[in-house]
Amino acid sequence: MENNELRAVIKHFYLKGLTPKEIKAELDEVHGTSAPAFATVYNWNKRNHVINSEAGLTLFRCNPVEFLHRYLTVGETWICYYAPVTREQSKQRVFKGDPAPKKAKTVTSPGKVMATVFWDARGIIYVDYLAKGQTINGEYYASFLHRLS
Repeated sequence: MENNELRAVIKHFYLKGLTPKEIKAELDEVHGTSAPAFATVYNWNKRNHVINSEAGLTLFRCNPVEFLHRYLTVGETWICYYAPVTREQSKQRVFKGDPAPKKAKTVTSPGKVMATVFWDARGIIYVDYLAKGQTINGEYYASFLHRLS
């Protein structure tokens, strides 16, 4: 298979949301020993990221204000089920001769949840809480984007 054809196949898998490792596995399955090395797949995948970033910069340079109003970004954070009290918050004034106040022993969080937040220039658009046992992958993001539209 020629380099141009391989690049097209890798780009196709990249656009489908596959990771370089998954792309390499697909190519190995079809082409066996003639498949490109993982480093080649990784570098072409990286090049696709650069091309997409440059396209975004071009759009930004054309009309920065409009671009920023349409630009959507995502962030993820863990949220604990309890709010731990800091040492500063738990301090109390004790008068001479009074016993020290009893403090509850801090225990580890009984649980936490992953919150995925989408926002733009105007503020938060959508918050999603990851179900227990679910992992964040391309399929999760695809369904997430479908719910946003």
